[in-house]
Amino acid sequence: MMKTFSAKDEILSSLKYGIIGDAFSQIRNKNKAIEYYIKAANIRENEITTPFYYYKTALLTFSMEKYHISRFFFKKIEKKYPFFLYKENVDKYLMFIENKI
Repeated sequence: MMKTFSAKDEILSSLKYGIIGDAFSQIRNKNKAIEYYIKAANIRENEITTPFYYYKTALLTFSMEKYHISRFFFKKIEKKYPFFLYKENVDKYLMFIENKI
């Protein structure tokens, strides 16, 4: 249903792909979920949806123990989005990953 949704607004377009990613995550198709989260983040770079969907990508890859990929997205958030809502969590995950790798 979401694949047929169309919006010109950059936030709604990002949400569309993010919701599709959430659906794939719920049915445990993690690779497809990651694909859609990245698509949602890259629709149009902004301070709201871009770091949020990078964060979801980082958390999902972290849960899959793909620490290098997770680190890449957490670092991206850390460098480009210093006022991200979950910035403290990003720092904690990065410390854990640095100790794990």
